[in-house]
Amino acid sequence: MKKLLICLSLILVTFCSCGEQKVDAGLDKSVFFTQFSAEYNGINIEGNFSQSDDGAYKITLTKPETLNDFSVAIKDDKLTLLYKGIEK
Repeated sequence: MKKLLICLSLILVTFCSCGEQKVDAGLDKSVFFTQFSAEYNGINIEGNFSQSDDGAYKITLTKPETLNDFSVAIKDDKLTLLYKGIEK
C-alpha cells in the first residue's frame, strides 16, 4: 500500500508540473480533468486526475479492478483516502 501511495504522489507531482489544461464539458472552466495510465511493478494502473475550482486535487483509480473506486483527495494540507465514496 505504501508503494502505491508513493506512485500516486509521483503521478500527482507530474500532473501539477505539466501545466493547466482546461476542458469544456459543460462544467466550470476553472476545473481541470484528465485521464492517466501508468505501469508500476508490472501492474497497469488507470484513473482520473482532477482539480476543482476550490484548489482540491483528486485521483480516482479505475483499473486494476481491485482498486476501482479508490480515491485520494488533497486539499490544503489534508489528504483523504476514499473507497466508493467512504472517507477514511
